[in-house]
Amino acid sequence: MTPPKFAIGERAGCVGMNKHDLWQAYLKKNPHWLTDNVTLTPAGIKKLFDQTYDQAHAHAQGVANGKAIKSRLEREKPSRSSTSSDIFNKILGGK
Repeated sequence: MTPPKFAIGERAGCVGMNKHDLWQAYLKKNPHWLTDNVTLTPAGIKKLFDQTYDQAHAHAQGVANGKAIKSRLEREKPSRSSTSSDIFNKILGGK
């Protein structure tokens, strides 16, 4: 069975799970979708929505964590000149 013809998260600049990866995540939780005559009940549609939300939420958390780590590292990154002066001060006994 081929992935559905809809696009999830294909906005400009959107980084994350692509359509194929999302489809594989769905198939992992719903292997019966690979059989013929699959139908979705109201409960199935709700489950589909919940799974999509969970995947998007998990991805968003990962992106947010990555951005926070990058931001912290950039703030804490010493400049080249301050590192050199710190080394010279230690060698020469300065403060």
